[in-house]
Amino acid sequence: MICADEFGPLNLQPRPGRGWFPTRRPARLRATYNRTGGVRHMFAALDLATGQMFYRFRDRKRFTEFLAFLKQLRARFPGGKLYVVCDNYSPHKKAEVTNWCRTNGIELVFTPSNASWLNWIECEFTALRSFTLDGSDYPSHAAQENAIAGCVRWRNKHAKPKRHFAVDSKIRRPDYLPNCGGPCKLATRTPAASDHNGVCRSTGGPRRRGRRTAPASDGSAPGGMPRTTRPAHQSRTPPARRNRSVRRLTSESGD
Repeated sequence: MICADEFGPLNLQPRPGRGWFPTRRPARLRATYNRTGGVRHMFAALDLATGQMFYRFRDRKRFTEFLAFLKQLRARFPGGKLYVVCDNYSPHKKAEVTNWCRTNGIELVFTPSNASWLNWIECEFTALRSFTLDGSDYPSHAAQENAIAGCVRWRNKHAKPKRHFAVDSKIRRPDYLPNCGGPCKLATRTPAASDHNGVCRSTGGPRRRGRRTAPASDGSAPGGMPRTTRPAHQSRTPPARRNRSVRRLTSESGD
């Protein structure tokens, strides 16, 4: 099982952040800069069995570069079927890539839409950015890539297999809804978030629907909340439109 993704773009610019610097006279970041050196991209793969990371630096991140990186992974792991976890980036789904993977024993496992954080290599990118890019101002791409390579070599020496996949975690429960402080917002698109009676499992409140709910017979707002009236000065009509309406009415009455 391999987790693959792109890290970048890697620009030559001063980056804010904390880092390890001399205590007396640390290097100052430039106030202005020109990005004349172009950008670079890093293709990286995390082996869950050993915890080691493999990488390549390229000028572009098209499907040709991704396919070449997959061929290098296949050469590194020649035996058995290889599962590669990646996001829904369009070059990953190119016909040339999927056809080659089908004939060479590689299965691409795509993360759900808007959930690329499920890829374990994203955690490694966070640490890599903290140790090599935060508070840096590299003079060239070679210096920046040497710093990243040194950090990857150090972590590979201390790598351990990735074995704990949120075991017995509450996020595995189907009724777990993070940041749900009121009526369930996900109930309209997630059937498991509420029961058949339209009640949110996490809060016990009414299920929020896409359309307005009819007011109660006593004149109160839906859900038992007291209905509030909008003050006169808080009209929905913009002030400029109201002024034009007043001037129009005044001119008509004067005529």
